Amino acid sequence: MGIIGSWEGYTTSPLYLFNNGIWNGLQIIGVVKTAEQNMGNGKTFIKISTTNQGKTVIDLSASTAQYWVLGRLNQSINLSTYNFIRLKINAHNFDRNYPSYGILGISDNPNLTSTSFTAQIRFFESDVLLDISSVTGNYYIYFYTYTSFHQIVQLYLTGA
Repeated sequence: MGIIGSWEGYTTSPLYLFNNGIWNGLQIIGVVKTAEQNMGNGKTFIKISTTNQGKTVIDLSASTAQYWVLGRLNQSINLSTYNFIRLKINAHNFDRNYPSYGILGISDNPNLTSTSFTAQIRFFESDVLLDISSVTGNYYIYFYTYTSFHQIVQLYLTGA
């Protein structure tokens, strides 16, 4: 009698999806904007950029008070075997008179226009850890910034 069943491979942990400009684990790299509030003046964006120091980052900017931008990775990812999404960022608040923050979230919807995520965490600066241990299946990883500027340096999935 042989073995019955299937084998779907192993999981790399941590899996660095974006690490200081290097993409990994994705067939379609990059980011896309899905929604924004900018009063028509174009001061919001999400894009891949090179800093003055020559580092490649994912840039999110809502550079005026009460402006926001929402975007995601170009590809959904199977999160079933991971417990956390970790994000390392550089942050800057544009207007001290308004709250400034970002949100890391996930959704199976590729066209979100609001922050109605399946799981999310609000952050203000530095390192972010989103618990995804209760989700299974493919999800898009979303980024949101409000009245601030965030540079994503690292984005990775981990089991611990």
